[in-house]
Amino acid sequence: MKAILFANDGCGSCRKWKPTFEKLMKKYEIEYQVCDIYKDVELKKKYDVHGIPYTVFVNNSGEEIGSILGSMLEELADRDIRIYKDRDEKGSGLERS
Repeated sequence: MKAILFANDGCGSCRKWKPTFEKLMKKYEIEYQVCDIYKDVELKKKYDVHGIPYTVFVNNSGEEIGSILGSMLEELADRDIRIYKDRDEKGSGLERS
């Protein structure tokens, strides 16, 4: 599993979320990258990003298995990341209705 954080340095919520995000990535040993929403336009389009901060979790095939929009309390983000790791380990993707 890999995580991609879409953000921008001028975004207050992004600056607030980034340390929590990085702490959780380290805790769960998840590879990640931080993309500037204005510079990484192709990746932004690929994952249909419309707001920031936006964190997308993808499996090894690049398919989305979960996401977090906005800044989130660490405890809630931790819960969601555990769910996404479980999806990744089971090989299931994100179900959309």
